[in-house]
Parts: sequence; C-alpha cells; structure tokens
Amino acid sequence: MNRPHILIFDEATSSLDSENENIVQESIDRLFNNSGNMTVIVISHRLSTIINSQLILFVKDGLLVD
Repeated sequence: MNRPHILIFDEATSSLDSENENIVQESIDRLFNNSGNMTVIVISHRLSTIINSQLILFVKDGLLVD
C-alpha cells in the first residue's frame, strides 16, 4: 500500500464530544509515532489535539506569530 508523503488533518476533532475526541487523538498520536517519512500536519483550535506534536506553530490573522 502506498502511503502519502503529507497527511493533513484540518480541525479533525472540532465537532466531536470528549470521548470521540480522545479516540481520534489516540489515532493521530499513533500515526505520529509510526509516520516514518510522512509529514503530518494538524490544524486545530484545541491545544489538546496538538499537545503531543513535535512542532507547534501559532498563526494569527494570517501571520506566523510563534
């Protein structure tokens, strides 16, 4: 099976309740740990979704601020 080079999650947990958010978060964490050469980008307003990321970038009004 061919794996993508880049995988993007855009607000993957935004409309989920806490229980389902945890399930999706665990899946994203497993993907991060087994991604190999894949780049995984997660876009989220929830810090809990990205807290285990290797790099977190903050964008405000279209500008990278931190």
